[in-house]
Amino acid sequence: HRISNAISPPLESSTATSPSAAAGAEAAATWLTSDEEPASPTPRAGGRPSRASQQFIARVQSILLDSTHQLEVYEQSILSEPSARSDFLIRGVATIQQGLNSIRQELHDVVPTLRAEIAKNTTLQLQILEMQTAADEMARRMLEMQQHAIGLQEQTLDRLATIQGRVSAILTQTYELHEYPIPRLFIILPKEDGTRTEALRNVFAKQFKLYFLCECNNHSRHSGAATTTGFGTSSQGMMMMPRQEIHLARHEGYDLDRPTEFFEKYGSYVLTLLQMLKYGAVVAGVVIPPLAQLRIADGLDTAKQSADALYSSIEPKVDSAIEYLQGLSSSNLGSSPTTENTATYEDSLEALEGADLRQLSSFLKINDEGRVLGNLYRTVTGEGHVKWVCLDHYRETYGLSAQRELREVVESSRGRYDEPTGTVSIELISPVQARQFYSILATSRYVQELQLTMSWDTTLEDYRSLKEALQQSNVIRLELVGNMTSGPKTDILNRTRRHDPILQLMAGGKLKMLSIRGVKDFLERTSKVPSIIHIRTFELQSSVVMSKDGPQLEKLVMVSPMLYELVLLVQDIDAMFALLSPLIKKLKRFRTLTLHQVASRTAVNFQYDPAATDDKAPIISLRGDGIESTKLALIHRVRKLTIQKYQETHQIQELVSRVVKKHQSSLEVVEIKCLADHFPSVTDWFHREIKGYGHKTLRQFVLHDGFNSVVICDFQNSKSLTSKLELEEISTCESDNPAQNLTTLFERHGSEIKVLDLDHNFTQLQASKFLQSIRQAQGATKLRTLTWDITKTWDGRIFRDMLPALRMCDPTVLQWVSIKINQGYRDVFQNHQLQQPPQAGIITVLDDQSGSSGRENLGMILKKKANRLELRARGLNVIVSKLQTACNGIGGPFEQLEELYIRGFEEKFGGRSVKWVQSLMQRDISIRQQQQLSVPAFQVETDVVTRPLSMSSDTKMSGSPATPNPAAAVVPVKPLAAFKRLTSVTLFHVHLVPLSWELLINSIDFLTIRHLDFTLTNFADSELYLLTRRCLSKVKKCREIQAEDERAGLSCLGVEEWFAVEDLKEQEKFGLMVWLDRTE
Repeated sequence: HRISNAISPPLESSTATSPSAAAGAEAAATWLTSDEEPASPTPRAGGRPSRASQQFIARVQSILLDSTHQLEVYEQSILSEPSARSDFLIRGVATIQQGLNSIRQELHDVVPTLRAEIAKNTTLQLQILEMQTAADEMARRMLEMQQHAIGLQEQTLDRLATIQGRVSAILTQTYELHEYPIPRLFIILPKEDGTRTEALRNVFAKQFKLYFLCECNNHSRHSGAATTTGFGTSSQGMMMMPRQEIHLARHEGYDLDRPTEFFEKYGSYVLTLLQMLKYGAVVAGVVIPPLAQLRIADGLDTAKQSADALYSSIEPKVDSAIEYLQGLSSSNLGSSPTTENTATYEDSLEALEGADLRQLSSFLKINDEGRVLGNLYRTVTGEGHVKWVCLDHYRETYGLSAQRELREVVESSRGRYDEPTGTVSIELISPVQARQFYSILATSRYVQELQLTMSWDTTLEDYRSLKEALQQSNVIRLELVGNMTSGPKTDILNRTRRHDPILQLMAGGKLKMLSIRGVKDFLERTSKVPSIIHIRTFELQSSVVMSKDGPQLEKLVMVSPMLYELVLLVQDIDAMFALLSPLIKKLKRFRTLTLHQVASRTAVNFQYDPAATDDKAPIISLRGDGIESTKLALIHRVRKLTIQKYQETHQIQELVSRVVKKHQSSLEVVEIKCLADHFPSVTDWFHREIKGYGHKTLRQFVLHDGFNSVVICDFQNSKSLTSKLELEEISTCESDNPAQNLTTLFERHGSEIKVLDLDHNFTQLQASKFLQSIRQAQGATKLRTLTWDITKTWDGRIFRDMLPALRMCDPTVLQWVSIKINQGYRDVFQNHQLQQPPQAGIITVLDDQSGSSGRENLGMILKKKANRLELRARGLNVIVSKLQTACNGIGGPFEQLEELYIRGFEEKFGGRSVKWVQSLMQRDISIRQQQQLSVPAFQVETDVVTRPLSMSSDTKMSGSPATPNPAAAVVPVKPLAAFKRLTSVTLFHVHLVPLSWELLINSIDFLTIRHLDFTLTNFADSELYLLTRRCLSKVKKCREIQAEDERAGLSCLGVEEWFAVEDLKEQEKFGLMVWLDRTE
């Protein structure tokens, strides 16, 4: 039993470990010779016993059972036969000894196997431990990733909350009419041009277009507005309501003129609006759906069907624009685009002010002059806040029938109604006509600005009628013009209170801006000033006399806490400022005071900063003839001095010297308007002047002439005077001292000039200085437009010397070279005599008596660079002959010519001259025929240039259709020259024989021509019939080609034909328009 108890535990346990079985057996064997209890074997962790262990255990069990049986037999034998005890004992011991020997042998055989099993189990345990350690590490990393994801999610939510807050700040900001001249919501998207080849894409890689947004929401709708108009129609004919959410306006967008400055000024603002479109927002009832839910087809309905592909993938374009703006913010901070840096950049975001909005249009390349930006319409809410909405929402708000009725009334009075801006300009000549207009105005909720001229002797009742109509209307800006009369004698009893209804309008709260001109004695003929006036901008262009109008004006300003801007026509500027200055300091919102002096054309503008911590020292701007007469610039603290009228140099220097010396502790900016050729001399003088005073507050010194500017910021370093120079246009004909001033300008800044307009004042010395400046800049000239106006005899050597400058210009920069042959044109109009002017000047240039190279140089300029050729002279046939000789001598037609303008003086245009014009018009046809025999423009290799790299902003670059067909590729015979299309032909005051007209008309290519002008010529009905027939024939041919193209399934159209077909699709509904200016 002791042996059984010692060995039985490993038999019963299924989890015994090595050396469990062996240890149990050895313990049993050892126990035979000792009285100690065997130690229990260590249990095996994990898994079933090995096969060797199982076999050993089974053998031990068999031996134990046999031994137990022998013991039981021995016990029974002893009990039955005591005499046989010893025999049984001997046999039992032998049997047991035999079993133990067998166990020992089994142990000896199984121990190596058990040791191998132990080693294997140990290895497995180590592997399990490593796997458990790796699992723990993975769990730890997963936990860290989960925590990081939660952190990113929290940052994203915080970021979205920040964006929501900025969007809320932008959308909830309210603008008055004078602060909101153009739409305020706009975004930028990358600009793609399918016409560019791959070699040029990196040149235009960062071009963008600006798109405006419609601000429509429920708040922009009037409660009483009609809701039965302005609906869209679905493809099933169902009426569709316009979406009441912010969306992209229906416009093809605007190119950016100065993108770097634009992003510096509006980058963070545009980034917030782009993020608003991407993620969506709901702010104060305004709904902006996320980008994935935005219906782009409603917003980007462009004027050209060929541009549809540009807007098909709006989401990646928004992402690209956001990434670009964030990259700009990171580069400005000098670090990587991290979330913290981006947030810091965007923290500087502030809602745009009215001045910022007014400057926006200067950054856009606007081709639709006269139209409102983005095809949006201005509306005014019931609270007087301005919003810009699309045409659908505008019509939904106001309806069509009422607008039509207003338009009829205004046009019947020879007025003007501008629907997009809600502006009515009308002149009324009688009270009867005024009552008819007032009745319509009172029910018109869509007129926000009214320019009203009252051309009769107005009475008190007339002003009351006007007041009642305006109180019922939605007009917030009124420009009232009188006829400077004293009023009828029948109204003499109301003379002292005749203008009281106007003051009551100012106190009503609805009218925000009021301008009064031509109303005699306005302040004198008001009896009582209301207790409070809500007007924001008040302009009184009737002379204000201090002795009789001063007290009334003082009362009016005191009760106008919302006054923002005040403009007055005064007798004494200094006295009026002394009167108003203490009152203005009490107005928290006041910004601008402008005083015009009656006696002279002097004007002083005072700009106030409400956030200023000092005593509201104004920024003073002076302009006019008598600026030296006012003492304001020397008495009061001046932070900015602006002289906005051309003055003599010594006058400017004297005034600026006094101001700089007087205001050393406050003056920050000095801005002077002067001719560009004075920039070097004035700059040198000011640097010497400021160096003597050691100014610490002065930040900028600005010179400009409207087009050109120079800004100086470093006043301590004489070698680094100019920090920013913009020479947009320099003209030799405007200089008052061209010999010296322009020479210095060309020498210092010749390479910075972008537009150069030359006439006979341009000298050989100036040409050499100009070229010297370009050479010093290592050819990096910014010249993009060069114009020669030939009016007198020129030195032909100038052409030869200027030609290297043109060759040094980068072809991607130089866009326009124009040579105007204008010999004798000015003399004719100055003398008012149709006399024969001399031709020596132009003929000398063409013949170039100094040598044959002059003719070659002029011809090369015309052939390679001239975009516009303008001939204005008598004796056109002679000039054309000389010009033809100069150009044909070098071979080939004009390569860059786009516009041809010929102006004669009722003279006959000879046959040779007509053929020359015909050759210029037909070159486009021959060039396109060559292109159809070679590789299309979109498949030409980079070394075969078929189009110029750069052109003027209003010229469309030719390119490929949306999906070019590889099957249409043909190997070119030879590289083609970079020809442009002739798009405009003007013949003015010339006469042609009928045969010549027929030749010209047959030479017209209607696929490229866009403008024909035959003013004051003998163009008759027969020529008109021929022109119309040719045009319609070309239209029919284009449609046949298009139909054949669709049936064939491949593109056989050339580049020009493809554009022409697209134009025809857009213009089918307009038909053919012909404008004739005939003398008979």
